[in-house]
Amino acid sequence: MKKSIFLIGLAVALVSCQSKPSAESAGAGDAQNAALASGAEFLINSAGSALNWKGSKPGGEHVGAVSVTEGKLSAENGKLVAGSFTIDLNTITCEDLTDAEMNGKLVGHLKSADFFDVAQFPTAKFELVSASELPAGTPASADGIQSTHQVTGNLIMKGITKSISFPAQVSVGESEIKAVSAPFAIDRTQWSVNYGSKSLFAELKDNFINDEMIISLNLSFSKI
Repeated sequence: MKKSIFLIGLAVALVSCQSKPSAESAGAGDAQNAALASGAEFLINSAGSALNWKGSKPGGEHVGAVSVTEGKLSAENGKLVAGSFTIDLNTITCEDLTDAEMNGKLVGHLKSADFFDVAQFPTAKFELVSASELPAGTPASADGIQSTHQVTGNLIMKGITKSISFPAQVSVGESEIKAVSAPFAIDRTQWSVNYGSKSLFAELKDNFINDEMIISLNLSFSKI
């Protein structure tokens, strides 16, 4: 019985190393019109791209990754114009649990209807609205990412579309586009990922999971 309670406790942790997020919020606004493609096209390099996540509750954290399996960007005159990419939630992993049984229980719970409900919503999608250049001398993030752009786009997850905005280091070359984001936080409840949310279930007391998920992106696209 004690082992079962412990495993359930592990399975409900989603993302971060403190009970408060250590990343800037990306917000969650109304959906915006996606940018229209023009110029050269670049296709996602899935093997060289990933979304990393971190989640937390009082006294615990977990980290992992999700594969980015599809995506295309367009660029013109050395500037990022438009694009989108797809996140395959069936590929979600946990990287910190070494016990295979506990790892499997956690990943299974994250895939369940309590969290991302991958049976009904197997993918999430991000579509670009804008990528505005940041002023020269913008400070680097705590982990050393020197962001060059403020990226705004629509995050579509569990059938819900919300706009988010986050800083990223974007480089547009003749044959490749790379985008690396500084870690940013989203409020999972805005996309109906409600399990263990203290803001929705006050009776949880200290047995809650932080609403904020911390995400970082490392994406690579090659010219078609």
